[in-house]
Amino acid sequence: MGRGGRIRLKARGNFEIAMQWKQGSLSEATLLSNKGNECRLRTAVPVTIRQGSKEIASSSPVTSNGKEYFETVFATTAGTSYRVIPVTP
Repeated sequence: MGRGGRIRLKARGNFEIAMQWKQGSLSEATLLSNKGNECRLRTAVPVTIRQGSKEIASSSPVTSNGKEYFETVFATTAGTSYRVIPVTP
């Protein structure tokens, strides 16, 4: 795939994720919760989670085994979509 585009994934916990890329970086993702399980995201960059126009969670930095990443944990409702938005400095 080139520098931009879309990817759809199925993730552990019965989530569907559609990601959009721009110039090699994530521009936005949509996460659909099929069962209403807790969601735990690990990302290379900080993100915020929105349900509609409301921000419901934001990532925190984590270091494990000498590697740093960002983790976001939030409750979901079955059938509900959430937007994952990278935080720009």
